[in-house]
Amino acid sequence: MPRLRKAIFNNKVYFITLSVREGIMLPANDLVKFVLKAAMLKALKHHPITISHFIVNGTHIHIILRVYNPQDIPGYMERFKTESAHYLNNLIGRNQRAVWCSSYDSPMLLLPEDVIEKIIYLYTNPVKDGLIDSIEHYPGLSSWQSYKNRKSYIKGQLISRDDVFEVDQEQGDDYFRRKRNLLSKSAGKERVIKIDPNDWMKAFSNIDIKETNDRIIELIKQREEETRNRFKEEKRNFMGLPKLVNQGINLTYIPKRKGKKMWCISFDIELRISYINFLKELAKQARDVYLSWCEGDVTKRIPEGMFAPRMPVLANYFVG
Repeated sequence: MPRLRKAIFNNKVYFITLSVREGIMLPANDLVKFVLKAAMLKALKHHPITISHFIVNGTHIHIILRVYNPQDIPGYMERFKTESAHYLNNLIGRNQRAVWCSSYDSPMLLLPEDVIEKIIYLYTNPVKDGLIDSIEHYPGLSSWQSYKNRKSYIKGQLISRDDVFEVDQEQGDDYFRRKRNLLSKSAGKERVIKIDPNDWMKAFSNIDIKETNDRIIELIKQREEETRNRFKEEKRNFMGLPKLVNQGINLTYIPKRKGKKMWCISFDIELRISYINFLKELAKQARDVYLSWCEGDVTKRIPEGMFAPRMPVLANYFVG
């Protein structure tokens, strides 16, 4: 099946998902959170995106953001994946192994209601997955506390790849915390990851910030309560805080992936179809431009929103 062509537009909101290839590579212990924040800081140095909401959930990461420079999105993802892969591989004593799936999902959220639904989905994900009974108690890396407490940042430290050493993944929370503290001594000064929970609203008009956030938080609480009641009826238990913070990287787990990559998400079916047809036409235009390049006409440009492929080889030079 061909890969879905990426299309990213300025001042639009996207729901990005990155998934690991195997295992639980992103547990909620202090050490893994520390290196993930370091990877985010390194990526942000080169590609300064503004994140509205995000969560790290064992096998995947969800991010909601509004785009300023479309080129920064693939750049940030590539840099973050590269740096975090080095850190995580070092933690388990593994050399040069792919950690992340080759691509990432990045559908546009077409309407405010679509963004609100995905924010709720993002923060209720740990509860839905049976990890914890509320996002309030979730120890994994996320923007929840920044959102709830109206803070515009998360603190982190820059570290080099060589600073990260192998650790025993079976030791537990106290061990991970001590190793985190040891690693932080070799790190650079404390820096901040900018989080702006309201930035996505700038992509739409006439949104009441307070009313919208109050509604989101109330709906999160309702969804959590529904899930807790369902678990109670089914006599299921949540994994719980102690197990989450004591969990190390586990390579034996096989992530269950379902669904397909999408260009957009919206409750409005007609709007969704219209946008998909627009992108199909844009993709056709991009292909026509590339075919012109292959024929030697490199004056044409790939349509805005699409990412240009490598220039085709038009000539070879041989040294006799």
